Amino acid sequence: MRRRLKDFLPSGKAKTPGFGISQGFYYTVLADAPTLPPLLTVINPKGDGGAVEGFALPWSRNQDKAHVAQVLSQPMIRGTYLLTSPDRKTALMMKVLSKEE
Repeated sequence: MRRRLKDFLPSGKAKTPGFGISQGFYYTVLADAPTLPPLLTVINPKGDGGAVEGFALPWSRNQDKAHVAQVLSQPMIRGTYLLTSPDRKTALMMKVLSKEE
């Protein structure tokens, strides 16, 4: 059984429509590796291999299936990606940039 953070934290009030992540929220993560792992090892629908359960897509104009499959299976490169929770109620935009930028 996969444990979630909310399993360990007591819930106080019931969630209301105002509860959630602010649209202006951003979080910066710095990695010391010159190459990043493929997106499917970080997030995938079943959470295989310790990945987060959810969906990911590259944020680009070319959305044909072959291009998306290629981007998801190769190491992450500079660009923008869309990440969503399994129920698709939470979506995050992730930008990958080099350290020089």
